[in-house]
Amino acid sequence: MAEIPEQLTQRSKGRSDYAVATKEYRQEIRRRMKKPVRVGETMKTKLGAAIAAVLIAGVLTGCADVPDKNTPEAGTYGTYPKDYKALIDAYQQTTFKEPSSAVVQYLNEPSTGWTRTAPGAPAVFGYRVCLIVNTKNSYSGDVGNLLTEVFIRNEKVMSYRVADHSSSAYDAVVQSACDSASPK
Repeated sequence: MAEIPEQLTQRSKGRSDYAVATKEYRQEIRRRMKKPVRVGETMKTKLGAAIAAVLIAGVLTGCADVPDKNTPEAGTYGTYPKDYKALIDAYQQTTFKEPSSAVVQYLNEPSTGWTRTAPGAPAVFGYRVCLIVNTKNSYSGDVGNLLTEVFIRNEKVMSYRVADHSSSAYDAVVQSACDSASPK
């Protein structure tokens, strides 16, 4: 329990020290509790909690399991995509708003790798191609050069991930995948 301030322990109107101190101590506590909460303090608390949550999520994401190289699936990458540019172009035709405006620069030929199609999903082995894409958005404005990772297995695009220059961990994943796939 908190220590009773000395000025509260003085005798008053014939009461005992304890009674005076206890009553005045309770009044002091009530007075302190009525203080308005400053907005800045609650915002700092919420901001601190949000930062902590993001850091914890980052640590947990970094601890994601990597598939074992000795699993039977590791050797099964599917058929090599000889016509990978046509596969990627066909995929872009179905997903871009203005596919004819796309300018694509291929950074590498298909290289073996693995990915997950969804968080927590099993690893999928196949071929990774990295490229830089510049196309138009809904307002006919250029989106800029975006690093893109395309993952192909058995002549099918399994994932098409774009690093959109945000500060998300998603961008770091695409960057890391393309760094490891690109020729040095």
